[in-house]
Amino acid sequence: MRTRYVFVLAAFITTSAMAEFTIRSGPMQVPLIELFTSEGCSSCPRADAWMAELKSNPALWSSFVPVAFHVDYWEQLGWKDRFAKTSFTRRQRDYARKWRAGNIYTPAFTVGGNEWLGWQSQKWPPVAQRPDTGALTVESSDEKSVTVTFTPSGPATSPLIVQVAVLGFDQNTSVARGENEGLTLHHAFVVLDYQNAELVPINRKTRTAIVNLGEAPEVEGRRALAVWVEREGVPTPVQAVGGWMNQKP
Repeated sequence: MRTRYVFVLAAFITTSAMAEFTIRSGPMQVPLIELFTSEGCSSCPRADAWMAELKSNPALWSSFVPVAFHVDYWEQLGWKDRFAKTSFTRRQRDYARKWRAGNIYTPAFTVGGNEWLGWQSQKWPPVAQRPDTGALTVESSDEKSVTVTFTPSGPATSPLIVQVAVLGFDQNTSVARGENEGLTLHHAFVVLDYQNAELVPINRKTRTAIVNLGEAPEVEGRRALAVWVEREGVPTPVQAVGGWMNQKP
């Protein structure tokens, strides 16, 4: 079982063509906001709507990176969430083990790898002072693979894993069964698929990896990329970065 630490960085994005992009971070850590949600959960649409509002926030990508993982443990109620994957549920369980929590639930938020329970009453999650964690660069010329380079600010003695997620936006689902029967649900920042690879040292500090983007399902609308680095075996984010892939917002 791999333990993961996620690295989130302030992003500066340049685009030379539709399929070519470079995402560069600053050295300061930016929180990864994770939502664990499901189309089969009646409490989740409100959380999904809160997440969708981040699309128009001017600090998107530079100050925070949001991702929405659809879990699969609500399917016994009769509705199969088309975005749900067992691997997404596994990530939530990794967090539960870290927190020594007996149960997992939806909707559930994490901010910088820490459980956040205040989303219903707060407009913005608490963000601690951001440490200097290092610089992360993501480059792609074909949207089929990315080259990731990370230079930590301090010593990195343990193995580092990079996670690369393809995100979907403006996704609508008409639910025919289950707790949300009859509703049309609206999703943003949906993790369509994510792949990982170990970052390999190329000198005393810098590490790199080439990561294939996998077989993310084809969806209409915008797509984005969220990339984060984790220490092997721990899901706590250390640094991450994100940006639009196929068109400007």
